[in-house]
Amino acid sequence: STLIWAGLSAWDDNTMTSTQHCAIISSTSKAFSTFHFIFDVLGYVISFVSLTTVYIIHKKYSNVTNSYGGANKRGSHLLTYMVMTFIDIVLCAMPSVVIQLDVCHDGV
Repeated sequence: STLIWAGLSAWDDNTMTSTQHCAIISSTSKAFSTFHFIFDVLGYVISFVSLTTVYIIHKKYSNVTNSYGGANKRGSHLLTYMVMTFIDIVLCAMPSVVIQLDVCHDGV
C-alpha cells in the first residue's frame, strides 16, 4: 500500500531533484517523504524497545536453568543485539533528520 501511496503522490509530477540529495523528497509528496523517513527509524526504535523488554524480563528470571542443566546464555546475545540496534537507530536517524530539516526548510 505504501508503494501505491508513493506512486499516487508522484503521479504527473516531473520535478527534477535540484540538489541530488534525495529523490524521494522531490519525486513524492511532502507527506509521503515524511512518513517514509520516520517509518524507517520507527522500525528500529520498536525493535530496540522489544529487545530491551525481553532483556529486562530475561534478566529478572536469569536464575532459571535450561533443560540441559546449564545456565541460559541468551542475555549476552540480547545485549549485543540491543547495542547493534541502537547503532542502527543512530545511523538511520542521522540522514533522516537532515532530510526532514531540508524538507521543512525548503517547503518541498
